[in-house]
Amino acid sequence: LDLRANYFRFVQLSPGYTSQAQAITPQSIGMSGMIEAPTVNSRVIPNIALAGFTGPWFGSGSYNWAPYNSWQFTPNLTWTKGRHTFKTGFEFHYEARGDEGLGDAYGAFTFNPGWTRQESQRNVLTNDQFNSVASLLLGLPAEGTIANNATSYRTRPYYAGYFDDDWKATNRLTISLGLRYEVQLPYLERYDRQISRFDLNAVSPYSNAILGQWNQDAAAYNADPKNKYPYPSPPSAIMGAYTFAGVNGMPRRQYYTDYTDGAPRLGFAYHALQNTVIRGGFGVYYQSMTQTGSAQTGFSQSTPYVDSLNGVFPSACTAGSCVTGPYSLTDPFPNGLTAAPGSAPGLLANYGDGAAYTALTYKVPRTYQYSLNVQQQLPSNMVLEVGFAGNFAGITDYSQNMSWPQNVDGLSLYQQGIADPTFFSRQVPNPFLGFLPTSTGRGSASTLTAASLMNSYPLWGGGAGSGPVSDTNLSRETFRSDALQVRFEKKAFGDASSAVGVMTWIADWTFSKEYSLLCCNAYSWMTDSTAQLSYTNGQPTGLTYAPLPGSGQDSNLKYQMDSANQTQQIDFSGIWDLPIGRQRRFFNGVSGVADKIASGWRIDYLVQYVSGTPLGLPNLINYCGQWAAANQTASSWFNNNPGCYAQWPTNTGTFSYLPPRFSGNVENPTAPQISLAVEKNTTIHDRYKLAFRAEAFNAFNTPIQPGPGTGFPSPTFGVLPEHQNNFPRQIQLSMKLFF
Repeated sequence: LDLRANYFRFVQLSPGYTSQAQAITPQSIGMSGMIEAPTVNSRVIPNIALAGFTGPWFGSGSYNWAPYNSWQFTPNLTWTKGRHTFKTGFEFHYEARGDEGLGDAYGAFTFNPGWTRQESQRNVLTNDQFNSVASLLLGLPAEGTIANNATSYRTRPYYAGYFDDDWKATNRLTISLGLRYEVQLPYLERYDRQISRFDLNAVSPYSNAILGQWNQDAAAYNADPKNKYPYPSPPSAIMGAYTFAGVNGMPRRQYYTDYTDGAPRLGFAYHALQNTVIRGGFGVYYQSMTQTGSAQTGFSQSTPYVDSLNGVFPSACTAGSCVTGPYSLTDPFPNGLTAAPGSAPGLLANYGDGAAYTALTYKVPRTYQYSLNVQQQLPSNMVLEVGFAGNFAGITDYSQNMSWPQNVDGLSLYQQGIADPTFFSRQVPNPFLGFLPTSTGRGSASTLTAASLMNSYPLWGGGAGSGPVSDTNLSRETFRSDALQVRFEKKAFGDASSAVGVMTWIADWTFSKEYSLLCCNAYSWMTDSTAQLSYTNGQPTGLTYAPLPGSGQDSNLKYQMDSANQTQQIDFSGIWDLPIGRQRRFFNGVSGVADKIASGWRIDYLVQYVSGTPLGLPNLINYCGQWAAANQTASSWFNNNPGCYAQWPTNTGTFSYLPPRFSGNVENPTAPQISLAVEKNTTIHDRYKLAFRAEAFNAFNTPIQPGPGTGFPSPTFGVLPEHQNNFPRQIQLSMKLFF
């Protein structure tokens, strides 16, 4: 029986104010009426920035204090009975994360030349920008703010239990069977100061009024013959609203708990022949949840500094004194802090600003690992091992736009936008004016782009091909890696008395492929097999814009090579005990100081080649249909003939060129790397040993250049930069005394 427990705590304060800095309070520099957020228990001068100069002149940036606590208790029991070795155990983890991301809780002010230059309407010249110092001396900020951000304290437990049986079924076969079950509870904010989700189906209380204004604006717009395109069609209702944790039946935790995390394990080792062993295994593993909590929308509020009450004179000077009156630096926020509304606004929370949609139903990302290999012992102390290893990561988090019309509807809009870019960019009357807070863009602008009214949730923002509402928790992305692994080991070459000394070396070769199943747009640019494109009246022909095969969003899932893929890896490594010194072929008879110098020398070496990662090809129309260069050089790493390329037309959305893995793909530069180490062990009497080691990484200083430029048109298009991307030769020396 083994019982283990652990406690860990980490605390970070940023910025770390010194005692001298804390002694400089706002009151000590004359800001007697300066306030600070109630979330801080000290007084520090505000951040003060000057236009034309880098960084704040005073203050140390935003305030943040983040303690992290972790508790673990992991008992386990091992029991051997007959041919079985049983192991069972339990794991309990508890995390507590505090976060005081208080931002500008002490206030922040920016001074620019606006109040101190003679002609405010002309462009600022180089010499004018330094007039921000004059504004500072007069105490006239151009802008400022003080933040009143909510703190958070998030906790979550983790439970897991497991049972494993290593069963020696026969003298040749050993089987390992195991089952693990774990439950990861999502984070809980102790005081419910967070949103639960964005309700896609909630109808705005102003829906009818907004739609009435929408139809009125549309009628007036469509009646004007100068307008080429009609006003965007209204949605059936104005939808979308925030919901809050613990309010109106919403869960307090970040997501619903996933109780489906069972993890079976299976492994075996079979002694098939006298010198042959076959091993294999399969296991399911679950990733640790990395989401630390939902947004605290509504629980944080900034109070802006009012620099002018009439747009003409500084607000600090309207009470007869620019130094001591309201809005002066003596009392810059005379009306106090603006209170954060929290969940009180209900369906009107954060009205008109962007929204992030996170589904409450959450599946923990999981990984399936599997392997099979055969190990064969050969004559002369040699071993050959051939195996296959696979890894499949499923239902990984992915963000999906929920706003822009999908498939045929979105395609139709894009086709019109491609034919005439003004279809999206034209300005139309704003139907939300008067219904949203004037602090939001949609609550103050008289017009909006037509594209911003074409998505399913126009109240919350967005433009062509985008939208304000995206599911950041969509479990759809998958990754897969398959690898053929070959390993050859020569355990001993020579002996202590031979002329070459004792040498062990290992050769490894891995052939692998990593690829991803990614979620794309509901439509994609498709080219024919030869990609022979041309322009007609300024538009490309030989190019179609159509939904991918299949139905629904799942039709947009397609495999592509992962950006981390490195197909070939070859390693040759070994250890060489030099044949000199005591009990060696040469200088065997030396003693005393000569023995200490000659004996105990060893050389380690590693020669490694790893193929380059895939090059992120430029997002261009390729008329020639060929990305690989006919003769690859540093000045033409891929086909960079400018006559082969053109920019995509406006409003083509997101295009991704997905090249076949073994047909015309281009990899970033790579080169073999050699590392060497020389080690000397010296025994001093019987109780002491001195070890000296010198290591050289990239010993021969072989450079690897960065990937080529992909900007088009550009002189560096397809050209490798001339500087070195990998580390140059590094040498480190170490010495250890053992006693």
